[in-house]
Amino acid sequence: MRTLEVADVLDLAAAQSSDAEERLQKLFEWDFERTMTSVRLLFIAAGSLLVALLAALIRDDTNLEIWHIATIVGSAGLLAAVAWSMLRRTRELHREFLAALGLLNSAQRLGPLLARYRAGAS
Repeated sequence: MRTLEVADVLDLAAAQSSDAEERLQKLFEWDFERTMTSVRLLFIAAGSLLVALLAALIRDDTNLEIWHIATIVGSAGLLAAVAWSMLRRTRELHREFLAALGLLNSAQRLGPLLARYRAGAS
């Protein structure tokens, strides 16, 4: 998601829409779900690599060299690290949502003034 600007929240408040909070919530819910889908995909990919490696080692009929094993484990670790960092991003996303919601509530009290300002600035 692109960064939500203060001007975007003020525009939403100036529109004096009755469902402004719902629109804001949908925007953040969409971004949260998209991020969580990516996190799940990355964790599943990392787990799949490790399970495939474990199956190959248990079967013991493969000729895996140590650098093969290191590459697979490193790749799985990298995928898991990226997923973990994206998971931490959801915490920041929650803080951004609360801040945007607070700004929207404050700006809605100034709705008529914002609408006149926007009309005069055009």
